[in-house]
Amino acid sequence: MRIFIFLCFLVLTGCSEIFICCKPQKSPFKSYTRALLFEKEGKLDKALELYKEAICGGLKTSYIYSKIGKIYLKKNEFEKAEKYFKKGIRIDSECEECYLGLGVSYIFQEKYDPAIKYLEKGLKKDPSKNSYRLMLCDLYMFKKDYKNALKYYKELVQLYPKNLILRYNYAKILETLKKYSEA
Repeated sequence: MRIFIFLCFLVLTGCSEIFICCKPQKSPFKSYTRALLFEKEGKLDKALELYKEAICGGLKTSYIYSKIGKIYLKKNEFEKAEKYFKKGIRIDSECEECYLGLGVSYIFQEKYDPAIKYLEKGLKKDPSKNSYRLMLCDLYMFKKDYKNALKYYKELVQLYPKNLILRYNYAKILETLKKYSEA
């Protein structure tokens, strides 16, 4: 009876994958490499199954959780993607791919404040990733927070001075903020 109650608790709290997650393979690395091939071929469901098998086999890395999260993003299952990106961050708080993926999943769910939070954390982890800056620019513009948008556009314009679209958007923000001398 105690075992039954314990298993019910695990199922209700979402921890059941620890015990009942998949049929074990001989090698989690084999599952992982096969998952990569299936993902490349566009067979996402089979890739998901194999990535989860690799995790059950003991290959629990933030990279694999990130791969699972990305597949769920492609399948428009944003809550599941969010769950796996968070697991990846719990395993490795330096996994910038998980921060990016989590930010994107929040954007698709229209949860803009948490998206900004995780994109900014990811940018701190890897300042060379300009995809974070571009997304933050768009999010701040959408929220009409022009001061923060200006900050990120300024960084991008300094990095890419010949990019006319960035320069135009930067000038439009300056104009909106009535900073005509800088525009």
